Amino acid sequence: MKPEVPPCKSLCLIGSEDWREIADIPLIEQVASKGKPMIISTGMASREEIQRACDATIDIPGKDMTLMKCTAAYPAPMAEMNLCTIADMRKRYGLNI
Repeated sequence: MKPEVPPCKSLCLIGSEDWREIADIPLIEQVASKGKPMIISTGMASREEIQRACDATIDIPGKDMTLMKCTAAYPAPMAEMNLCTIADMRKRYGLNI
């Protein structure tokens, strides 16, 4: 059983790598229900995982969610940044990127 999400003072960051938090839909729903700004990292996530995370919060009033366009490599070589996907992500998910 997962512990209660600690209170977020200003914003909450949901990661995409270490613990695959972006795929933890109950966690995302719980954080979104707190009404605090939430940033979801997308570096290691598939389009499907990102979509599921977005879909999980559709009916949660007061959510404030932003997707962070990330590249898994650090420092990221310019050729791997693929920044042109930002416009596609904005259109596809309807969120701030």
